[in-house]
Amino acid sequence: MADRKQWYLSIEQQQQELMEQHCKFELVPVARQFPPGIRVNTADVYDQGRCVVIGTDHGLYLGVAGKPTSYQLLSHLKHDRVFQIEIHEGLNVLAMIADKDRNLYVYPLDHLMTATTSSRHGLRVKPLHTHVSFFRFGQFQDQDILCSVRSTTLSNQTIIQVYKPVIAQPKSRTLGRFLSLGGESGLADSWKCIKECYIAAESTSLHFLRSRLCVGCTRGFEIVDLATMNTQSLLDPADTSLGFINKRDTTHPVALFRVHDGQFLLCYDVFAFYVNRNGQRARSNWMIHWVGTPTSFKYEYPYILAFDSQFIEIYHVETGSVVQVIITGNCASLSPNKMHVNLAVTSQSPTHPQEILRIQHLLAKDPI
Repeated sequence: MADRKQWYLSIEQQQQELMEQHCKFELVPVARQFPPGIRVNTADVYDQGRCVVIGTDHGLYLGVAGKPTSYQLLSHLKHDRVFQIEIHEGLNVLAMIADKDRNLYVYPLDHLMTATTSSRHGLRVKPLHTHVSFFRFGQFQDQDILCSVRSTTLSNQTIIQVYKPVIAQPKSRTLGRFLSLGGESGLADSWKCIKECYIAAESTSLHFLRSRLCVGCTRGFEIVDLATMNTQSLLDPADTSLGFINKRDTTHPVALFRVHDGQFLLCYDVFAFYVNRNGQRARSNWMIHWVGTPTSFKYEYPYILAFDSQFIEIYHVETGSVVQVIITGNCASLSPNKMHVNLAVTSQSPTHPQEILRIQHLLAKDPI
């Protein structure tokens, strides 16, 4: 009996070693654990990834990646709940959706992170917009812009407002000054709305092309020309090979990624496929069918990571074959719209502590 048990243990160890040899990504803790009563909703990094800002139902937390005891609540920000944050170091700002009315705020990093104790008391800026579903930083005609998306289910419409910064030359910030919360307050930033667009559909994602926006909505992927604000479908209606999209009323577009040769990888909650710049099917024999129902994606060539609520599926974007599945328990991406930032929150159950993890590629370059 003892020999059989030892035999089973030996087999399990060999299987585990085999799985580890084929792993492409690993989960690395970057922050303290959060109790179930403080729900973690969003996160971003700063200072070349060394600092992590975490948005929760109880406000913003700040600390050093890999040092759990360094995290502290930024109590001078009186926000009830933080839904989304994104840091734009080039503009020296942190944008976030917070409070019951889902207000969009843009804080200068100088003011937020290095203000004196007295000037930090009750710090708050005027919101750019209210009832915001989500926002994205991007570029239009070589200019940084901020897009605010307000989408409603009842009226089945989306309002996209495009803002440009009116800001002096930002100053650089080091890790030490970022964490010290000392020194004089910095530059006063302001934003000007330069465009507004209406789409007759509820929208859930937004992506930047060279001179246009691509909006994922209940009608599919829609292209918005920022010069004229006219809209049209991304997919070519004359392409009969795309008929499978029209046959699925319950399929939802989630993400779009530009790949090489002018092609785009379109990720829906059921499958993924390629189209060319004209919206016609590319690589007709290539398609991924997800095992789960992903709500967000990360693209790290040559891999696409699909986040289901219980696991992460990882596929090779050239072959379309699965290379790894990470079982996580309750899982959500905390930075789905930020390139080169791959943070997630996991927990064994809603009553267990939440872990903040970096999904880290094991090899900088991996052969196809």
